[in-house]
Amino acid sequence: MTRSELGEQIESRMARVCWNSRNWIAPTGEAARFESSGTYCSAYGFGHEEWLFNPSWVVDGWRYGYVQALRGRRQSLPPEIDLYLFAIDGRGARRAVGVIRRCEIIDGDEAAHAFAAYKRNGWLKMMREQVEVAGGDASMIAHAKPEELFDLRFRPESLEIRSPPTVIGDPDFIRKYLKASQIYFAPQMMISAFGRTTATVEPSPKEFIRSKATVKSGWEGGAVELLHNQLQEELYNLLVTKYGKNCVWAEQERVDLTVRLPDRRVLIELKTYPEARYSIREALGQLLEYGYLEEPKDPLELVIASPAPLTKEWAAYLARIRQRFLIPVNYRRFVSGQKDFDL
Repeated sequence: MTRSELGEQIESRMARVCWNSRNWIAPTGEAARFESSGTYCSAYGFGHEEWLFNPSWVVDGWRYGYVQALRGRRQSLPPEIDLYLFAIDGRGARRAVGVIRRCEIIDGDEAAHAFAAYKRNGWLKMMREQVEVAGGDASMIAHAKPEELFDLRFRPESLEIRSPPTVIGDPDFIRKYLKASQIYFAPQMMISAFGRTTATVEPSPKEFIRSKATVKSGWEGGAVELLHNQLQEELYNLLVTKYGKNCVWAEQERVDLTVRLPDRRVLIELKTYPEARYSIREALGQLLEYGYLEEPKDPLELVIASPAPLTKEWAAYLARIRQRFLIPVNYRRFVSGQKDFDL
């Protein structure tokens, strides 16, 4: 048991997810190679949990996902649990993946609600495309029932991950915990590993599309890049509508998006990590290079855009950078389907 901020006792459970080296944003194809023969992943080339940490697809403030061990267990588990997750990598090592605090186990009606939203927003279609890119059988998404894709939901701010996942070398853990179909009581070593809690601050076929063969970093490749391109395209169209086509550029000098305003030039780097801190770490260096490799001709604003909510800790970090080093950097949250984006 762990105690919530309200003093409630929340049951701590643990489950295994298939391996994914890109933080469970989209399928990578590794599950087919690393899982045992005869398993779903080996047969169809992906696992339904491989979108679990996708930060972009949010329905009414909730992220929906699937973990095999929870399927059919809504009646036997509390409605809310702290769900700790581990995986087994390609070398057989157990790794601590993350924790979803106050994870809700949903029923068929709620799964159908999520399914309808995913279909309406085009996300089911994108899931099929991502499975195909990863070399899997996309028909398993096309013919899936809602409860086969969604059995849990959680608030984006309740997620804490380890990137990369931390190796667990304890022999007892290796011996006891293996099956993806079993829901375990979380051992104390897992609970202790994720002792820090988080709180969020919510930041108050088109004319351009990047070639799918272009990869800008080690993180964004394959199915994950499709997600990046979708968000980039949506944000581009939104900015064109708001500021005009003559003021917005995509991929100008390698910058994801550039917006020219009357008083400044805004450079936007888009990242799709499931936590804001990872997006900030990667994007900040890129933006500094893009903006200051040569003396800028105009005042600049550097914007890190990501679907992940910004925590108080990292909001304060960016504030210190602005105050101490006078670097004009800001973070803006952007999720698929968003209707406005202020600069």
